[in-house]
Amino acid sequence: MASAGVTRAVFPNADAPVRLAGDWFGRFERKGPVVVAVSGGSDSTAALVALHRALPPAGGRPGFSLLACTVDHGLRAESAEEAAAVGRLCRTLGIVHVIRRWDGAKPASGLQAAAREARYRLLADVAKSAGAVAIVTGHTREDQAETIAMRAARMPGQAVGLAGMAEAVLLHRRFWLLRPFLACRREELRFFLRHEGIGWFDDPANRNIGYERVRWRARAVDEGIVAGTATQQALRRGMAAEAAERIARHVRVHENLVAEVAPPLVAEMAAGPAARRAVFTLSAVLGGRRHPPSSDTMTRLLAVLSSGEPGRVTAGRTVFDRRRDALYLYREARDLPGQPDGEGLWDGRFRLPASPGGESLRPACDPAPFAGRLVASGVPQGVARRAAVAAPEVVCASGEAVSLLRQLAPATPSAAMIEPVIAPYDTFLPCFDLTMADEIARLFRLPPYPRSPLGGENVL
Repeated sequence: MASAGVTRAVFPNADAPVRLAGDWFGRFERKGPVVVAVSGGSDSTAALVALHRALPPAGGRPGFSLLACTVDHGLRAESAEEAAAVGRLCRTLGIVHVIRRWDGAKPASGLQAAAREARYRLLADVAKSAGAVAIVTGHTREDQAETIAMRAARMPGQAVGLAGMAEAVLLHRRFWLLRPFLACRREELRFFLRHEGIGWFDDPANRNIGYERVRWRARAVDEGIVAGTATQQALRRGMAAEAAERIARHVRVHENLVAEVAPPLVAEMAAGPAARRAVFTLSAVLGGRRHPPSSDTMTRLLAVLSSGEPGRVTAGRTVFDRRRDALYLYREARDLPGQPDGEGLWDGRFRLPASPGGESLRPACDPAPFAGRLVASGVPQGVARRAAVAAPEVVCASGEAVSLLRQLAPATPSAAMIEPVIAPYDTFLPCFDLTMADEIARLFRLPPYPRSPLGGENVL
């Protein structure tokens, strides 16, 4: 592996990353294999080596083992050789190494986001096979500064993005991705690698100004921007807790299709950020979207909802149906998919956890039974009729619809059962939002999200 030609700063202690890694291992409440994502760049390579040095025999941390994983995105001709070079380094360290390749067509736009999603999915697959307690990445202080700057520019006036990257993120409702080196400067990690006599690769994509993060990196974002990160993260956790409390008091969900928001919470939205967070996150869940509406859309919606007048407005595939008695949120009856995607997810809202009989999902051919159940649960007829059109229906491999009774209360373990999806959190849940995510899961009759293997308030 080739060492990059950069300015060689000198730090008082070359082994500082190892001590940090040792302290980090000491915070675990559950032990086991740890998957380390290693691209071959300086950050991830230093993370792997520092974690390795902190483990037995020198580190005295029994119960842990490392498994290195390199995701080859197949975007450059050199990527396969770089992945193989990471494997050679791992062999010298006595660490098991696996390579996973991102196959298939690549999008023409949003490539970095798609690559990141594919990387996390492949890392989660490796973690599942290994029975891992965590996945680790080598994100640094500079990555945190760039993230905060980008989010502040994208979401002006919103404090949520100023919390930056979370130390712990739950992937696919199962695997915790941890970032133990967020406080380290990149040059500190490179100094450690030079001291160890280990080189790294520089990805040319890190110089491609076509990518948003690279453009921000070229501006040399002031690292001082992270000084208030701990405060902002505490504020974000507090807002999530406040939003969860308001959801518990003021929101009901009917048949996993309609959210009923009581007037006190609607009235609070104009001046209360926690109330807005609660309602707009719920709107994303009902619309099958991973993100709440944009700032401009929120402003438009607030103007309509604050008037107090009955009416309907649609945003992010969700209908905001304002009535005298409550605000009702439900999926608009447009652009419903005919079948699930390749991962069994239908409309971003539902999936069949297991379909031994080859069952699938489609829009309900006859919404009337669903509307009837909604009305019986207390939903106004007009809301029930419109919401029922976007209800999912289980269909057998033969094309025959499964009865509504079996869908909602299966008579046998093999019968089809539709499971709701919490789109904003089921793929990527920052630890800041865990309290609110749990409350939303409860509304949809889902179990709470798994806790991080780390102890401490910040990661719950």
